[in-house]
Amino acid sequence: MSFSEDSPVAIRLKHLVDIHKATALMFYHPKASSGKLIHELKYHNKPEIGALLAEYLAPKLRADKPDIIIPIPLHRKKMKIRGYNQLELFGKKLASRLNAHYNDGILLKTTHTETQTTKNPMERWKNVMKTFEIRNPEILKQKHILLIDDVLTTGATLSAAAKLLKESQPEIKLSVAVMAYNRH
Repeated sequence: MSFSEDSPVAIRLKHLVDIHKATALMFYHPKASSGKLIHELKYHNKPEIGALLAEYLAPKLRADKPDIIIPIPLHRKKMKIRGYNQLELFGKKLASRLNAHYNDGILLKTTHTETQTTKNPMERWKNVMKTFEIRNPEILKQKHILLIDDVLTTGATLSAAAKLLKESQPEIKLSVAVMAYNRH
């Protein structure tokens, strides 16, 4: 899938939030290889999968590389339970390959929410409204930001985070990259 303004990911998000470009490395299906990879990464402490996926994604992003890579954060309770953020090694490897900065301290998840995986689209939207906070938004000023996540389904989480980033610094160029895109 291309890193562009008309990729399936960009089309899913553009009516929700103003983004520059978007991409996904693969399509997601829970019973296919993509679903098994993401499950292992998220729930079985296999962050090296994220590093490998970043190696495949980085070449797609080089032509319009970001200045700062920001992951969708985990709430501290979920972080304590899981023990790691599945996006950390993915984001750090992408940043290294693209000569960008990885910053997981700007966007914070301040409200603990239940998992999105079992929710319908309306429940997903309600679950993420007003769950994020921005710290030190001046760091973002006039930068190209790449917001990353593991799976895009309805776009609720990514659009909530992206809207907050854009509100804090309206002149940023904001792009999105996800490991997998669930088109259902």
